[in-house]
Amino acid sequence: MLKYICFLCCAAALWLLQGCSSLPDGARKPELTVQSVELGTKEQQLGFYVSLICHHRSPEPLPLEAVQIRVFVNGRLASDYREEPKKVSIRPRQDVVLTYFAPADKLGALARSSLSAPMVSIQAEVLSTLYFEDEEKSAFNPTATYKGVISRAR
Repeated sequence: MLKYICFLCCAAALWLLQGCSSLPDGARKPELTVQSVELGTKEQQLGFYVSLICHHRSPEPLPLEAVQIRVFVNGRLASDYREEPKKVSIRPRQDVVLTYFAPADKLGALARSSLSAPMVSIQAEVLSTLYFEDEEKSAFNPTATYKGVISRAR
């Protein structure tokens, strides 16, 4: 009898914990693509404007917990940007465009000065991740990459 009561208590606890998930019921993994990457400045700081498109087919909006963008120039880390937006949700069944400015704060002074030239084009790689769950290793969090030539915003 005691084993039966323990089993029922464990089953009830698991059922209650399942309801505490940060994701809505029926949530499916969103799709993420990098729409564009451009060099630019914001408040006199050199960096990268990264536009992302997120689309998901879940029945309810998904609460966005964090965004991480890493930019590599010629194989070297140029920017490692992370933001935890307040009260941002991705609407279902729509393409949602998210644009972020990632400062080029990981570059040396010489590299920053060469990127500030008006007609510069560089080979870059961008890795971006949207976090919808607390676990950074979750398979639910979409990742998108971009490899190519980027130039200054017009």
